[in-house]
Amino acid sequence: MSIVWFCLWFFGGLILIVAGTVCSVGAVLPREHVASGSAVVRATTDATWTRIRDVRNAPSWRRGVTKIEVLEVDAGQARRWTEHSGFGPLTMLLVREQPGKILETKIDDTGRPFGGTWTFELAAEGNATRVTITERGWVGPPPFRFLSKFVFGHDTTLRTYLADLSAASTATP
Repeated sequence: MSIVWFCLWFFGGLILIVAGTVCSVGAVLPREHVASGSAVVRATTDATWTRIRDVRNAPSWRRGVTKIEVLEVDAGQARRWTEHSGFGPLTMLLVREQPGKILETKIDDTGRPFGGTWTFELAAEGNATRVTITERGWVGPPPFRFLSKFVFGHDTTLRTYLADLSAASTATP
């Protein structure tokens, strides 16, 4: 019986130490972060812009996005929409756009423990397009900050987006 109690105390203490470390380190990490990434997409700037701006068709080329629910339309284009994925629904809002050059979106869910903006910048490189995404985000609770920084990575989602965009553009003749 004493070995059982020893194991309970040992592993219980270990869990408390790990949890304390995660919370402590997360508390000293900055709330805000900036992450950026770019990729050269083998498609014209116009074709790349059309693919990025047509959020309704994102499930056809973005891994993990299962459905888009358009909530608000302006001039025939989605201005506010909800992306559905394995992480649940996430509402996005178009902040600004300069067609063919810059698109800025932001998370429009106030109840989330995270938020921020994504700025897409497109630049022609011959018949290809360099797409740069800059995330200016924030993560609230310290344990989430720790996980975002050291486990998931601040740039994971934008790098996945760029890889999916590149793959979709390569598949299109």
